[in-house]
Amino acid sequence: MYNFAITILALSLTFSYSSILAQTTSSDNVQDKPWVPQKLTPVPPASEIFTMGGISAKDTPPVPVPGMRKIMPTSTPFVWRWIKWSSYECDVAWDQSCSGSETIEAPVGWQACRIIYNLTYEGGHRTSKGFSAEGWYTDDRQSPDRFRHYRVSISANGSGVPFDQAGAKIRLENVGMDLISADADNAGRYAAGCYMPPHD
Repeated sequence: MYNFAITILALSLTFSYSSILAQTTSSDNVQDKPWVPQKLTPVPPASEIFTMGGISAKDTPPVPVPGMRKIMPTSTPFVWRWIKWSSYECDVAWDQSCSGSETIEAPVGWQACRIIYNLTYEGGHRTSKGFSAEGWYTDDRQSPDRFRHYRVSISANGSGVPFDQAGAKIRLENVGMDLISADADNAGRYAAGCYMPPHD
């Protein structure tokens, strides 16, 4: 009888310990599960049109003439630096996201040479930037093909996690293009130091 009571007591303690252990393990598992960020609220990017000394991005450069050349060397096409935005940025709180994609188009009589920008700030939870050539010449006899547009893309995303509230910001300033005459060939592009991405 005494042994039977001891056995019952031992089984009860084992069962209680197993229950406590199961509860502890379950609680730990909940903490180990990744926290799913909440849905971020989209906000638009901010941009400011370039204006300085009476010159604005709205004022397009004049159509070049064949005689527009740098003094030295004569084989280098004249390069016009055309700034479209004083600033282009995404600045978000922890529960926000922002993405922007805009095209800079070379005015009539010009072609894109290279993208111009200053990255003045990039930090926080997650940001990105990208620049891609577009507006390719049709049936261009030059290879790589010439082009007239640049697409500028930026994004910023907050953490979306209430207990780790990290925002994000990216800011580009003086965003634009260096332009050369639309009829400049690839020898002129090389001489001017233009970006010449491959294109099929």
